[in-house]
Amino acid sequence: MPLDLQGPVTCKWGMDRRGFKSPIRDPGTGECWASAPDNCATDVAAAVEAAHEAFRCYGRTTPRAHSQWLLKWGTLIEKHKDDLATIVTFETGKPLTESLAEVDYALSSTHWFAGEADRIQGTAFDAAIPGKKVLTIKQPIGVVAALVPWNFPISMVVRKAGAALAAGCTMVIKPSPEAPLSALALAFLALEAGIPKGVLNVLTTSLENTPGLSEALCRHPLVKKVTFTGSTRIGKLVARLCSEGLKKVTLELGGNCPFIIFDDANLTEAANALMGLKWRNAGQACVTANRVYVHSAVYDEFASLITERTSRLVQGHGSLATSTIGPVTTPQALERTKQLVEDAKAKGAKILLGGEQLKDTSGFFFQPTVIAEATKSMRFADEECFAPILSLFKFETEAQVIQAANDTSVGLASYVFTKDMDRSWRLMDALEAGMIGVNTNSIAGAEVPFGGIKESGYGKEAGKDVAVEEYLVTKAISFTSDTMAVDSNSKKLNMAENKETGDVDNGEVVIHNDDQIIDDGVRRALKSRHLQMIALGGVIGPGTFYATGFALQYSGPAGSLIGYIIVGLDVFFVTQSLGEMATLFPTTGSFNEFAGRFVDPALSFALGWNYWYMWGTILANEYNGAALVLSFWTDKLPNYAWILICWVFFMGTSLLGVLVYGEMEFWLATFKFIVTIILYLVAILINTGAIGGDYIGFRYWNDPGAFANGINGFGKVLVLAAVMYSGTEAVAITGGESRNPKRDIPKALKQTFWRILIVYVGMIFFTGLIVPYNSEGLLNATSKSASSPFTVALNQAGWAGAGNLINAIIIITLLSSINSAIYIASRTIYAQAKAGRAPRFLSKATSNGVPVNAIVFTNLFGLISLLNISENAGNVFSYLLSISGSAAFIAWAFIGLTHVRFRAAGTPMSPGHFFGANIFLVIISGYTTLLTPFDLKGFIFAYLVIPIFIALYVGWKLWHKTKWVNPAEADITSGRREWLGGADEETAPRGIFGKVKNVLVG
Repeated sequence: MPLDLQGPVTCKWGMDRRGFKSPIRDPGTGECWASAPDNCATDVAAAVEAAHEAFRCYGRTTPRAHSQWLLKWGTLIEKHKDDLATIVTFETGKPLTESLAEVDYALSSTHWFAGEADRIQGTAFDAAIPGKKVLTIKQPIGVVAALVPWNFPISMVVRKAGAALAAGCTMVIKPSPEAPLSALALAFLALEAGIPKGVLNVLTTSLENTPGLSEALCRHPLVKKVTFTGSTRIGKLVARLCSEGLKKVTLELGGNCPFIIFDDANLTEAANALMGLKWRNAGQACVTANRVYVHSAVYDEFASLITERTSRLVQGHGSLATSTIGPVTTPQALERTKQLVEDAKAKGAKILLGGEQLKDTSGFFFQPTVIAEATKSMRFADEECFAPILSLFKFETEAQVIQAANDTSVGLASYVFTKDMDRSWRLMDALEAGMIGVNTNSIAGAEVPFGGIKESGYGKEAGKDVAVEEYLVTKAISFTSDTMAVDSNSKKLNMAENKETGDVDNGEVVIHNDDQIIDDGVRRALKSRHLQMIALGGVIGPGTFYATGFALQYSGPAGSLIGYIIVGLDVFFVTQSLGEMATLFPTTGSFNEFAGRFVDPALSFALGWNYWYMWGTILANEYNGAALVLSFWTDKLPNYAWILICWVFFMGTSLLGVLVYGEMEFWLATFKFIVTIILYLVAILINTGAIGGDYIGFRYWNDPGAFANGINGFGKVLVLAAVMYSGTEAVAITGGESRNPKRDIPKALKQTFWRILIVYVGMIFFTGLIVPYNSEGLLNATSKSASSPFTVALNQAGWAGAGNLINAIIIITLLSSINSAIYIASRTIYAQAKAGRAPRFLSKATSNGVPVNAIVFTNLFGLISLLNISENAGNVFSYLLSISGSAAFIAWAFIGLTHVRFRAAGTPMSPGHFFGANIFLVIISGYTTLLTPFDLKGFIFAYLVIPIFIALYVGWKLWHKTKWVNPAEADITSGRREWLGGADEETAPRGIFGKVKNVLVG
């Protein structure tokens, strides 16, 4: 188990802030063999606040998620059973066989509490008042502090944490200074099991700092419950401290357990039971037999039997296979054991076996000791022994032994051996103990309520219902039947304003790692109308309005139309695959995150950086394009000034938050869509002769023809179309900041069909009707606006201002393109940073959910557009743009592959088919460089992105040793959004406008 033993808080596995360490001694040798961070009271706040922050999310996850995490934790505990047992042996001194048994007990606790998590339920019933209902609901209490002793450092932690985590609580564990590594190891495995960071926290400390740290934990206002196992004396202090804040407390305190053997008992069975009970952990257990009461008729016989059996014990270091009993754990325990024996000797006890400290060893060994003729006056009759001392008391009658057994201030456990069942029933009722074993020493189990009465404490730590109940609060809800009706128009049950942030809580929660609710830092503010218009017209750049001229030149009107339809189908299938995943997992990183979840974590790294670079270069190119277009109207400012003006403007709008982006893109997309429809109407008017006076029809499909340049031209169209469609997939990125992605993403994805049909295919179709592919206006255009088929057609129709009109349209589309490029690139790199695949400073977000550093970093990268102001630097700029040439095709290809892995089976219109289609687009993206004459430089930069992508993938994979994800083990819950409110009621659209709107935008 690759455990770093230097982890103090929230299992970050780093040194405590002061750099102090607490030594850990091996009881078998007395030597220091390890150390742990020595935290103090000032370190408590950080741990508690981490737990509280985690609780805000973890406390709202489903019980099934808690159950699954506990099972996974148990699986790892079982896998590392030998490692854990070795740690326990070296911390406590107990034999390895006992340590293994302790790990088994802990494992059973994870299984039990995993089941208990699913059984947490409230109630519903009719109240005494007519028309009134009462509900009770169970909710986790909050942050829990666990103060854990050294004698069972594995089982105690898991028993407490298992119940707390099943209930939905988070926990700060303060292990004993003698045995801190067990708790750290368990916390490490909890993280490995996917239990979210901050849910299980460990604060190790020294003996000197234990009182102050424990007191600070008990007093901290965010700690809502304390669970303590230890002595009665300390338990009273804990209770007193917790009473100041009226905190809920579970106390499992000292025991002074009687073991009663009647004259009708099976002495062999009694001896076997006593051996396993008494000598386990060298007598250092709260439920061990402290006082052995033997009926006078069998006293001598039993004394001889137990002495002979004890003499067979082999005392030695716990790691030795021959050892059956180890040392006591601390020097203080060794000294106290000697004092108890000396006290008994002085008061007339008879030592039948042992009674001495082992010589010639530096370990804390004391011989297993059997004492006869024990009396009430001896210290171990009234004190919890916690030592390898077996004391035999004689009794005559049942009434006498009941009185003696109950003559103690504590009442943890009692044991009775008799064949008389009537007597058994009487003693079950008469003995004052929280747990009673009849003819058995096995009273503890995950299914058994564990806890005592009297001064042995209160509360239970295992068992059905009761253990988990300790970590829950019950709320009673009363209402009349009138309030059960929900006003679907006002959606009062679904919408509640958050007064602190002004956000709207629509009843939806985000899930991570088996249903953990997470806060990924961004603000979920995009409305349905934002997503619909972003899907319909967002991200569409100026190329849509002028690049169709190039398509016509390459392959003619029919060839370009077919090429755009083919690529459109490919993109449609890509977005549908992406939509299925994004609807279920609307995470900020979208398909880049899905790739790591369903394919290979290394693929997330490579794909995320590939996608960020693509949009970063698009941003730079659009800044450069905006400067060139603005210079068309005025040359009073140089290009770099226009670039900087645009840069400052968009830096400001981007930092205002996602709602500003959504509003800008909504109106810009609306404008683009309306302009597109208007241009189609203009094309119809030109084609029919209403403008220009010349009826065209399908003339240009005949002369100069429907196709041009053969297969080479068609290949160029495929590549050009793929470039134009780039960004259609970006609607999934916005899902991470949507208020209701489960409703809005499917609706938005419907728009991709209309986007492909109306914007892209429609543009090719209409321009092919009004301009011939061999038009001089197309072939000799000197600017983007001049190369637009609409400019050419309007100029042919006699309108000289066409260039200015198209220029205005282009500059507005550039605003949208820049706005979207910053958003998509910044959210991509932000998600990379949140997942540890980019520098951590990029994961910073403001309280309003703005990923400020990611935005600034991305926008700074956009300033590479300034390279284009000089010829030499402009060449560098062109190379940087060329590198990203195939990036979109790579993204589409791996969206398809990810969906294949997501579905883990073939489906109709299998995404595997268009995975291959997009790999084909990657391959042909630079094929024109192979034509005569061969363009070496163009070839290199056309395909350079491929080896870079492979290097990123392989490098991350080798460095982090990632593996392909087994579909059966894929994380199918991280980032999932669950709808907690009522379902939105669908209403039929009204009127013509409503019906049209429903068809287009749902």
